[in-house]
Formats: sequence, structure tokens, C-alpha cells
Amino acid sequence: MGIAAGDADADGLLDFYMTNYYRETNTLYRQVTPDIFVDATQAANLSDSTTYQLGFGTQFLDANLDGLQDLLSVNGHVEDLTAQGVPYQMRPQFMQNRGQGKFQEISSPALGDFFQKARLGRGMARLDWNRDGLEEAAISSLDQPFALLKNTTGKHGHRLVVHLTGTKSNRDATGASVSVKLKGQTLVRQMIAGDGYQASNQRSLVFGLGDVEQIEALEVKWPSGLRQQFEEVVVDQEIHLIEGKSRHAMRKVFN
Repeated sequence: MGIAAGDADADGLLDFYMTNYYRETNTLYRQVTPDIFVDATQAANLSDSTTYQLGFGTQFLDANLDGLQDLLSVNGHVEDLTAQGVPYQMRPQFMQNRGQGKFQEISSPALGDFFQKARLGRGMARLDWNRDGLEEAAISSLDQPFALLKNTTGKHGHRLVVHLTGTKSNRDATGASVSVKLKGQTLVRQMIAGDGYQASNQRSLVFGLGDVEQIEALEVKWPSGLRQQFEEVVVDQEIHLIEGKSRHAMRKVFN
């Protein structure tokens, strides 16, 4: 039902995570070389925690801005089969990325009340609604109020938020890829048309930088084929890049 697009193992290639039916695991498709995908669900420790869930909306997001994209999913059955011992309402799930493409489900009460209550989760969109640089989610459920989550992670890394506007490319820059070069690592994010479930995400790319305080270079590959490099990009900023323009507009400095 749901699909998330992100870089699960921080290798610069886009991976896909798909939610599935009850008694079927969700599936992580890892891109090992351009356009070649393998089923990495078991290797990523995502099998046991998802077998007895019926998943809907899901998103990759970097909750603590450490540079590793975590997974958020909501669940809920499509039929009330509780008389047969099958759960109807189901708890949402947060899978923390532990590095090297491996995840661990976190169910601590510290996640907040939303994750402790079973519900019939359906739609999910990713956004930063309070513009503090921390990624959050908007979630719909059947017969329950709409939920707008707030990311209150206290200890988090530095970040860079990138907005794109195409000129020769489509204006939303759908399909554009942005690479941020750090010390010994390159993070890649891609502007996707839509993922989650019955949702459209905020049109921005969030890079969690961990404890890195300096970006060496930023490159944008636009759908038109144009490549642009930007230097002297400062961390903890929200920037706007326009296709063909050599300077970036700085919008906001995060605390």
C-alpha cells in the first residue's frame, strides 16, 4: 500500500521500502548498482517486526539528523477480523537506522503518545511544519482525528535544508538529485514526485549532517541534464537553489 523512497544504507543510491499485507513482511528493495535492486529485508532486520502488520503510509526521514534515514510507518487492517484473533487497529512503527543499512524498531514511550496507541493508519506525508529543520509527519487514520506529529528530538545533528526551483526542468524540480560532500562521505537526496500513501510531501530535501560543521561542496543534477556546483554552503541553513543561477538564496538560519 505504501512506498518510501530514500537512501537506506547511505551509499548514494535510491532505495525503496514498501508496506504489505498482514502476515507478509514489508520489503526493502536496495539499489546495489544503478537500476539493479535486491530484496534486502532480512539483512536490514525488517522482517520480524513487520510480518504481523498491515502497513499503509510510510516515509524515510532522518529523525535525529545523524545522516542516516530512519523509517516511519502506520498500520491498520482493512477488515475487522478480531473474532479470528487478527488485530484490527495496529500501532504505528518507528525503525531507527543503525547504519550499514540495518534498522531496529524503537517502541519506547519516549517516542510519544502517538506511537503507543493502536489505530487504523492510512495516509502519511513528510514535512517540517514548524520550520525548525527537523523532519515531521502528517498522518490520517480511519474514524480518528488527523495527526500532525512534532519532532522534539533534543540531541540532534547539524542539517541543511534545500529547496529547488527548475527553469529548463519542471518547476518543481521532480527528479533532481542533490549531493552534499562532507569529510569522507557524500550524501545524496532526490526530489520525488510522491511517496508515502495518498500524500504529497513538502518540496524540500533535508540533509542530516551529524557533527559535521562544514560542507565541502554541493552539486545539483537537474532533470534537464544541467549540473551545478555550489561552494561555501553553511550548515544549519535553509537555502533555495534556482536552476541556472550560480548563487543560492539563504532563507533561514536554524538555532
